[in-house]
Amino acid sequence: MAFGDLLEIVGGLGRYQAIHVLLLSLPLTFISSNNVLQNFIGAVPDHRCRLGLGLGNKLNVTWEPLAGDLVRLFVPVDQQGRADKCRLYTEPQWHLLLSNVTRGNGSGAETQPCTDGWEYDRSQFSNTIVTEVGTLVSV
Repeated sequence: MAFGDLLEIVGGLGRYQAIHVLLLSLPLTFISSNNVLQNFIGAVPDHRCRLGLGLGNKLNVTWEPLAGDLVRLFVPVDQQGRADKCRLYTEPQWHLLLSNVTRGNGSGAETQPCTDGWEYDRSQFSNTIVTEVGTLVSV
């Protein structure tokens, strides 16, 4: 006796089986939308090292790309003139505050990885997975 013959004896596809298939298929629609959602909430916005300077959260330096003296003193720039995403100068680069000094890479000054987390540009995305995890890591 073949499997198909057994299904005919049992009654084939009935209401009970149809309900179970429907109920098992329903969560799959939510799982697939969750996978597509990652394309939108997983974006990596522009960022640079947070300037904690040992003051914890007392120093509130908001995101302004390469504006402000503190950013100029502590964050090196890449070849395109944007703030480096993952490096800080080990010592303040006071000579960069002079008006006649062009914005360079700090003349080969020593750098270190970010120590106080990251500051994110929130102009395009207010929150993403990256900004939330970055906030948790830096606290």
